[in-house]
Amino acid sequence: IYRSPGAKKIAGEDLENESSINRVHPDDLGIIQIKFAEALQHPGKPVPFLGRYLNSSDIYFWMEGTFTNQINTTGINAIVTNYRDVTERIEAEVKLKSSEGLYREVMGRISEGFMAMDRELRINFINSVAEQILDREPGFLVGKKMTDEFPVDVGRPFFNAYPKSIETGSYGHIAEYSVALNKWIEGRLYPSESGVSIFFEDVTLRKKREEESKSMEEKYVNLISRITEGFISVDKNFRYTYINKQAAEMLQRDTLQMIGKTIWEEFPDLVGTETYSAFQVAMQSQRYNGIVQYYEPLDLWQEIHMYPSEQGLSVLMRDITEKKKLEIRLGDRQQKENLRLTAATLEAQE
Repeated sequence: IYRSPGAKKIAGEDLENESSINRVHPDDLGIIQIKFAEALQHPGKPVPFLGRYLNSSDIYFWMEGTFTNQINTTGINAIVTNYRDVTERIEAEVKLKSSEGLYREVMGRISEGFMAMDRELRINFINSVAEQILDREPGFLVGKKMTDEFPVDVGRPFFNAYPKSIETGSYGHIAEYSVALNKWIEGRLYPSESGVSIFFEDVTLRKKREEESKSMEEKYVNLISRITEGFISVDKNFRYTYINKQAAEMLQRDTLQMIGKTIWEEFPDLVGTETYSAFQVAMQSQRYNGIVQYYEPLDLWQEIHMYPSEQGLSVLMRDITEKKKLEIRLGDRQQKENLRLTAATLEAQE
């Protein structure tokens, strides 16, 4: 048996007198025997094989090679084995498969939808959440192009974000309506040299709630704007969140300049007054409270009604300045009349 220097370097020395088949790993022996038999049946045809082989140091290594039947070839008259050590490659492949398996397992567990696509938007990987969002059976989309599966969305913002992210190589974000799915999709796109990956979720329910909330808010603002009395709303920190025209005029302030400020920043002289205490009580007790206040800097009498909620306070303000001044004048007249009557009575008694 002839062994080349390269063969001796790979498998080791001192193996000439031992049958190579005895040094094949037990788990690979069956396939090696099949490959060897195939070579015997096909003279001159190289038959590839791959298996583990025990070298002279009693360490298994991965051997990749060919068996070629040249028994009838003059000068050779043997089964020729050409091989090489591919241990590093096989171990790297095992690690890659292991990491890929872990990657797929992790991606399969996340609560968001996840897809990895090549540069032609062909799906290479998709987790179960994404399949549910896209209304497809498990495994159905793998290998298919998004453009073929969802042609209705081609050219719309939902689709345009993918090639744009790939071309620019930059992170992308989408929050668009898909006509094909009749759903709102929000996602984050991460491009790479091979394509683009996207984490996404179905936000249709959230969008509907936002629309309903926006509609309710518009109706609320429209309703409040029709109130002839002053109206303000403040958050839990007493910051103005809404002021209608009547309230702004009553307080002689610009609405835009008040929004975001606290009552006490806008009217610092109210701190420590009965009005300050009334607002604090309403907020802390979460119960209605009402007061009548005179604010001297504006010569303004107000009737204030405070309605608490989890968000803060809604406050109705009525300008009762004329009414109070009339009451004061009438009170002064009554007081003068009472004094006059008292004086007349005393004179009569004398």
